Amino acid sequence: MAKNFKEAGDYKLWVDWTHQYLYLARLGCQVALDNKPKYFRDDRGIMKYGPESLCIPIIFNFKHGIELSLKALSIIVDKKKEYERGHDISKLFTTLKSHLEDEKLKIEESGGNKVKIDDSKSKIEGIVEKYRKGGFFKNRWDVVIQDKMNDLFRYPEGNSATASINDKNFCKEDVKNLEEDIVKFSEAVNFLGYLYVVS
Repeated sequence: MAKNFKEAGDYKLWVDWTHQYLYLARLGCQVALDNKPKYFRDDRGIMKYGPESLCIPIIFNFKHGIELSLKALSIIVDKKKEYERGHDISKLFTTLKSHLEDEKLKIEESGGNKVKIDDSKSKIEGIVEKYRKGGFFKNRWDVVIQDKMNDLFRYPEGNSATASINDKNFCKEDVKNLEEDIVKFSEAVNFLGYLYVVS
């Protein structure tokens, strides 16, 4: 086993955790987009919250779901049943892509649909790059983010990313875009995972 790789146990556990992070991110989007007033009670009293209060946890759950998805797919596709250590989702995707290329011919020979495989790979790659570089902010902010450790949304400061985020800048349009990306990413990952599990 290579130094930057770690042996994995049952891939089903990885898939379950992946789905939980992605489901929670999507649920957060649905709650944020619901037009009903939202309140919670804490020691300060009753507090109102809106989409801007949920964007950071939604993005964190989505980005962590992306990381786990890439590792889970690598475990499924790579017959060594190991995953790459680290949190750089771009690097994890590159590793996954090489595993997919190694196995793609076997899938195609067994009747797999090459167009759907390439389309799913392309969708995953687009989302990975968008969320690693902060591309989801492009419409309103002039910011380029390099989040190599996937920790920008883990801590309010002291992370390794090259930018910081103020949650007051988020709006419902951001949440709608997030939900669309979550659905697109989930569908592509689920398709590839299923294809490789049954092959």
